[in-house]
Amino acid sequence: MTRQPAMMSETGSSVSGQTDRPTGSPKGIPAGSLNPRAKTDSLVKPETIQRRSWLAGAVSLVAFAGCKPDSSGGSDSAGSAGGESRRQVPLRVVWVGSDAEADILRRTWQSISEQPLDLRLVTPPQSAPEGEASKVVEMAAKADVVVYPLMWMAEMIGEKRLMPLLSSSEQDSIGDVVSSDSGNASRRNGMPASLKVATSFAGEQRAIPLGGHLPAMLLSESVAEQDGDASLKTWAAYREFAKQHDGKCAEPTAKGWAAAMYLWRLSTSLDATWLFDRETMRPLLDEPNYVAVLEEMAETVKLNPSLVKSDGLSPGQVYQSIASGELVGGIGFPQLETEQSAGSDAVSAVSILSLPSGTIAISERDDLSLGKVDLRRSMMNPFMLVGSLAASCRQTAAADRFLQWLAGGQGSEPIYRNIGSIVNTQTQAGDDESGTVDGYQAWLRKELSDPNVVPTLQLLGAAEYYRVLDEGVRACVHGDRPAKQVCAEISEAWRKLNLKHDLPTQMRSWRRAQGGA
Repeated sequence: MTRQPAMMSETGSSVSGQTDRPTGSPKGIPAGSLNPRAKTDSLVKPETIQRRSWLAGAVSLVAFAGCKPDSSGGSDSAGSAGGESRRQVPLRVVWVGSDAEADILRRTWQSISEQPLDLRLVTPPQSAPEGEASKVVEMAAKADVVVYPLMWMAEMIGEKRLMPLLSSSEQDSIGDVVSSDSGNASRRNGMPASLKVATSFAGEQRAIPLGGHLPAMLLSESVAEQDGDASLKTWAAYREFAKQHDGKCAEPTAKGWAAAMYLWRLSTSLDATWLFDRETMRPLLDEPNYVAVLEEMAETVKLNPSLVKSDGLSPGQVYQSIASGELVGGIGFPQLETEQSAGSDAVSAVSILSLPSGTIAISERDDLSLGKVDLRRSMMNPFMLVGSLAASCRQTAAADRFLQWLAGGQGSEPIYRNIGSIVNTQTQAGDDESGTVDGYQAWLRKELSDPNVVPTLQLLGAAEYYRVLDEGVRACVHGDRPAKQVCAEISEAWRKLNLKHDLPTQMRSWRRAQGGA
């Protein structure tokens, strides 16, 4: 089985029972993308020095407070939190997800550790009302670990709710407090390049990725055998493919997914500056190239009238529709929730290919020259879960160990098999392939090895920007609104949001999201 990036949930209650709270979602790096080779070690940043100094003091305090194993000489198992006094103190975890996910997480953790979890739940952004990001920011002020969607990372950092991840040397300074699982360092070192870039802010990694789904070009087995995939290298070719097959193709345009799909098309179509002018923060969606990408998306989606009249599909629903034979191709990825609902109906294999690249004429280059240039850049799933140490963390060692365990530590296999919002992207070939669907896992690891990444909407109030974008894209692809008009309206709404959240602050956040200081 595989898993979806964010569970649709209406819940938001505390799972531990200890607290009750209200609920409420090749050449080089092109301009505008993150530069994974940006060197920040030479940058002496005062706030970094302060955080590191604070962290060093926190580590010393944690060790003094009893986070080291007791002196009785008894050794804990690999799953033990270490130290009797610490095992009795719940680890406070803010988790953006459902009650069912939290129950699986708690039971799996209890199977390898005696330390209880105090889980505080927040509804995932796709199904949550506005303000859920603010709720996470508020709850993080009294937490040890925060697990949240990637697109909220900038806001968490801007509100000073996160502390830096422990470096290898800092883990060594804690000594035995950190898990005896020796794979922690190797897992972090083996993290796919694109995930490391996507979870970095101002050149410093601030979160551990727990997901990593990327959209793929999907073809039914019969079509792949007959037509092959050699011609599906551009979005224009994909549109023609859909036309030839009577529109029996789809891409994610359900509520919450349309914006992500448009951004994925943009990231693979344009090598222009990404979303905002770097000097003025002016939104760029009303530029002709951005409008052309939305026009092409709308034209392709509308080749399937039944899809246009519906509420649209999620990535997993596209995958299952192809596997069941209802569709012959599309854009998506397997999701745990839709796999379970489909049961044994999905029996056909699905061919997995990389997304097409753009055919939009840029800088007066013709289509022939574009055919020789790979414009594709990756953008991570904005709903991908990431885990961070909270600035209010009172158990640094135990919190770090919990994050490392979530990222694929010993005994974490059940959460990868049963929680759809996370996916194991670090298992190497030949290791346990549980959750692989028709080669998607192997394909995903290869795609994630490319560090050519552009950021999601890493801004204060990111959920507001995303909602405006999602509503606009859906009005175009499921309605009659012209792409040019929609893009102009989105740009104007984003301009107002820039002012609402303080333009200089947003400019700095956007610059830092792309690796700047």
